Amino acid sequence: MRKILALSITALMISSIFFFTMEDNTENLTSSDDSKSTSARQLSYAGCDTWVNVTIDGHGPHNVGFNPSADLDSNDVVHTSYWDWTDKQLKYAEISNMGAQYSVEVVDSTPNHNSGEIQDLVVDMYDNIHIVYVSSNLTNNSDSKLKHATKSANGNSWSISVIDTNQSLRYVAIDVNDMGDLHISYTRDGFLWHGELGASSWILTQVTTTDNVHGVDIAINPTTSEAIISFNHMYNYPGELFVAKESSGSFILESVNVATNDYFGFDNDIEFTSTGPQIVYSVQNTQEILLAEFVGNQWVTSGIFAGETGVSMAIDSGDNPHIMWHVDGVDEIRYGQFDSTGASLDTILDYEGV
Repeated sequence: MRKILALSITALMISSIFFFTMEDNTENLTSSDDSKSTSARQLSYAGCDTWVNVTIDGHGPHNVGFNPSADLDSNDVVHTSYWDWTDKQLKYAEISNMGAQYSVEVVDSTPNHNSGEIQDLVVDMYDNIHIVYVSSNLTNNSDSKLKHATKSANGNSWSISVIDTNQSLRYVAIDVNDMGDLHISYTRDGFLWHGELGASSWILTQVTTTDNVHGVDIAINPTTSEAIISFNHMYNYPGELFVAKESSGSFILESVNVATNDYFGFDNDIEFTSTGPQIVYSVQNTQEILLAEFVGNQWVTSGIFAGETGVSMAIDSGDNPHIMWHVDGVDEIRYGQFDSTGASLDTILDYEGV
């Protein structure tokens, strides 16, 4: 999906949710030195020592901040959704002025339900906020609902509707194009599904005919307005990283990378550049972060960083990826970027990420 760009990142911390922001280096980033490309300036000035973090939730005995998702609106205000583990609630925060101002609110606190452990957020072209999430009945394992929460720009309340109902709803992702069309991907009983919001209701389509789908993300082709979904498919152990490309209302499955003795893409993020889609994804056993680019008519994969979980990516206006991930064992939250020349930046944002 279309993720928050590198200047502002939210991250999970036990008992707290932190907001990472890069201090304003506008003078450096817009330097008139024509000997440096835009990407080179970013790599030179998005330095390790300019990151600061602000706690936006975590006061008191609550464990909050799990599975955060974030996006920017047209005024560079940050909107983030996350799970309150203690109260089993879906929460939302609005952050501005580089973290100096923020507000926190509860989106869904349905009694006897676990709401928001699985969720994703996007802001549309009109600055309306959309969160797709799962709400599960704590006393009835057969009662889980896929919900859509939306709040209009400058609105004061949330409107919540049910998209689908099933026993097993595990992965969800949402994206929106420049025309305001909402697309979602999710798993239902292990099968991959796609949804598009029509004039009055969601149009739902089953994408895979076999189950055991994991690690779902979605992006929308800016040229065709059709969806592309990235996912791990373990129908043939240990599985493959796939994409499902929408074409005239149906989906075509395409293999990106075949796993031989490892798990590919349980964590992945797909985004579009001006030349096509890119996928950043994790490899579990070797603890690598890989990048797959669609070049010509095939996927080309390269290793870029060490890490395993919590992978998230955004593409800047120069087509350069900005990536955030977690490194197991040392509990680091890291941020990296690189350009087409191979120049890269890899820095630790915090040592206490979980």
